[in-house]
Amino acid sequence: MSNSSHSLSVSIVVPIYGASAHIGQCAESLLSQTYPNIEFVFVNDGTKDDSIDILRSVVAFHPERKAKVIIVEKENQGVALARKTGISHVKGDYVIQIDADDWVETDMVDRMVNVILATGADLVYTDYYLEFPDRQEIAFEKEYSDQKLLFKDLYNGKNFHGYYWNKLVKRSLYAAVRVWPQYGMRDDLVVVSQLISHAERVVHFPQPFYHYRIGTEGSISNSKISKQKFESARNLMALFDYYHNLPIGERARSPILGVEEDLLLRIGWFAFGAGDFAIFRQYPYLKKLLKAIVPSKKYDLNIFKQWALNLAVRMICVK
Repeated sequence: MSNSSHSLSVSIVVPIYGASAHIGQCAESLLSQTYPNIEFVFVNDGTKDDSIDILRSVVAFHPERKAKVIIVEKENQGVALARKTGISHVKGDYVIQIDADDWVETDMVDRMVNVILATGADLVYTDYYLEFPDRQEIAFEKEYSDQKLLFKDLYNGKNFHGYYWNKLVKRSLYAAVRVWPQYGMRDDLVVVSQLISHAERVVHFPQPFYHYRIGTEGSISNSKISKQKFESARNLMALFDYYHNLPIGERARSPILGVEEDLLLRIGWFAFGAGDFAIFRQYPYLKKLLKAIVPSKKYDLNIFKQWALNLAVRMICVK
């Protein structure tokens, strides 16, 4: 254990649904944290398997943690609302959200708290491990001095990612969140972008602690990919719509300020990929904005995606 002050309290939120294969390893890695001042908020999102029984058995092996473990029961409404429910129960000074099918290094919280105490950061983010079935890689996040560039990379999915689980965030920042996502895809990006826009200091800690498990579900069907794109488009559109329509005097802390085109193009790409043309009827100005920027904008997509998006916009915006 490090010599960091333990007065700073940390809350860990874990939504649980259908996680019986991995919740044991996840919970063990969390309850074994070397930092003592942690509360654990597990949200049972109406899971139908034995995930909660497995969780309780792991908790039983950590009697020193039992008083700080909360299991919140709720009906199944999806991961986005499960996360929001978890946040409503936390009491810690700082919060990190973890996925139930991943695991972390046991000194993760301790080391991140040390960075907060040394820098006064409102938000600390780290590198992380990519756990493939046959190999492990490290994903390196970038450090930024320009917040506009950070948001540009965030919305374009490179160098900085909107995941909850590699970020320890001051709890008070959650009071500034105005758009809570309805769907599961890109739900973290929607919230994290708002947290960052209200943070006074964001610090990169270039060490990996989180093990992100990927590629374990076999092939992904076209229908599932389409659903993911639909949810991504809808969540990001809700974010854009709220901040785009704010009075100019209230946009100083907007997470889309100066990067509106980057976010719009990402929304357009997801919407067209999902065949979600209803989004253009619900938000009529979206078609007009895309039509104006696509022909001239050198946006951050590969050549094929640029061609496909340009063609799609021409087809949908011809009227």
